[in-house]
Amino acid sequence: MVIQHTRVIVEINHDVQFSRFQDGDQKGGVQPLDPNTIAVVKAQLEDALLQLEKLANHK
Repeated sequence: MVIQHTRVIVEINHDVQFSRFQDGDQKGGVQPLDPNTIAVVKAQLEDALLQLEKLANHK
């Protein structure tokens, strides 16, 4: 499968706070977050990546 478009979205309290995309060579969508929010989001992203790795290993 060729992946042409990806997007990562951070939603806080049901409101999109950050969105980052890559479409071929184009990248964009950065929106600043405060340092405390970044720390919380980073921990959640790390946990989500671990879950993705676990799913990939079970195939």
